[in-house]
Amino acid sequence: MNISKRITVEAPREKVYAFWRGLSNLQKFMSHISSILETSPKHSSWKASTPGNLLELKWNAEITHEEEGKYIV
Repeated sequence: MNISKRITVEAPREKVYAFWRGLSNLQKFMSHISSILETSPKHSSWKASTPGNLLELKWNAEITHEEEGKYIV
């Protein structure tokens, strides 16, 4: 299954990047995320629930590449 959605954010790219780079900010608009713990500048631990709160998912993430003010991988 592939789900996609596009939105337009009327804000300067640098400001949007800074908000997104603060991973804990993602909980403000991703209601299924219960916690994000940044363990280092490039590593984080996440907890999320599936639709209907049937399962709690946990995973570790790593930022492998980023260009400040432009993108995060």
